[in-house]
Parts: sequence; C-alpha cells; structure tokens
Amino acid sequence: MLSTAAAAINVGGTAHSATLNASGDDFRLDNLTIQNDHSQHRANPPPQAVALSITGDKDLIRRVRLLGAQDTLFANKGPNGRMSRQYFSDCYIEGHVDFIFGNAKAYFQHCELHGIANQVAIYTAQSKGSPDEDSAYVFDHCTLTADSAGHGIALGRAWRPYATVVLLSTKLDLPVIAEGWRE
Repeated sequence: MLSTAAAAINVGGTAHSATLNASGDDFRLDNLTIQNDHSQHRANPPPQAVALSITGDKDLIRRVRLLGAQDTLFANKGPNGRMSRQYFSDCYIEGHVDFIFGNAKAYFQHCELHGIANQVAIYTAQSKGSPDEDSAYVFDHCTLTADSAGHGIALGRAWRPYATVVLLSTKLDLPVIAEGWRE
C-alpha cells in the first residue's frame, strides 16, 4: 500500500499532490492500494488530494484500490497535450467531489466507483475541451455505489465544454439526483 497526506494547497497544485505519479507509457500496475489520506486528518483543510495521477499512453491498471476524497484519480493527457489511453480493470475507486477527473481516453471495465459521505458526491469531471479531441471516460460493466449517509449524488459534471462520459451496462446502486449531472 502506498499512502501520503499531500494536498494541492501545500504542494503547488492538484497534480503535484499525488501519492503516485505515473507518467510513463506502457505503464502496468497490478494488485496495489494507493491512498491519499490528507482528508482523514481533521486539522487539514479540505482541498484536492490525488491518490493516482496517470498521464502515460497505453497504461494498464488492474485490481488496484484508489482511496481518497476530492480528486482521487487524475486520468489525464500526457506531456505537451498528447492524448493518453488508459485501461482500468477490476479496480475500486472512492472519493466524493470530482473523484475521477482529467482529459484522457480512459476505459473502466468491471470497476466499482464508491462515493463516500460528504455534502455532495460527484463521480466524474471529464475535461474534453474541443469537439475534435479524442477523449472520454467509458465505464463498462461497472458498479456505482455510495455511503448511505451520502446525498446530492451526481454522475458527474462537465469540467470543460465537450466533456464526455459514457456508462455501458453499468449498475447504479445509489440515489442519483434527478438531473443526473451537475453544471
């Protein structure tokens, strides 16, 4: 298990707060728990604190648990804005606000996304900025769950104007707000 308590406010930005920063192409990660536990310390302010920042191309993440609160997984483009393709299989990802965010071509298969209790739980904040970008978050045969104390649950919010999130054969085991998405 990798764990840290870094927060964006303390380290110069969200991407710098990651417990693990994976920027190489063809990166493989299997059977590991990665946690950013900054939010668990009551004395800490509540800003973003990333568990995994991944920006490489053709990366494979299997059977990994990502634990955090706001901005748990940063699945984003690589250096110089190069599009990154990422595959997540049989993973568990938990958080509350925009806990899967960024602008990659990320495919999640058989993953569980779990919203932890908070004033609001927003699962995704995909940030596709133009219609010609080849990026999206695809959730295929995934399960979305939430703590019973959770409320204000939304599937996501558009971080940029062309944000794209696709749910395929995904089970929603939680009370989602009527609109489904937030602005």
